[in-house]
Amino acid sequence: GKFDRIIMPYAVGAYQFLDTAFSCTKDKAIVHFYHIGPENNLFAEAESLAEATARHTNKKIKIINRVKTLPFGTRYWKICLDIEVSS
Repeated sequence: GKFDRIIMPYAVGAYQFLDTAFSCTKDKAIVHFYHIGPENNLFAEAESLAEATARHTNKKIKIINRVKTLPFGTRYWKICLDIEVSS
């Protein structure tokens, strides 16, 4: 099926399923993608992974929110990207 909203709360390795999540979205759906980021550049890797997956799945994305959620380890944080996905 197709979904309006997908939540991917497991931060370790969730990026491996971004292609599946993007392919299961309706137009203008929101994907809440959690990842682990280093304190000095929290969102860069997650954004890069999302953009690469969007290109691979022929989707357009817009990052509508970035949230630093929980400490994960020394100088690492669990973060969340709220991503709007469209065709």
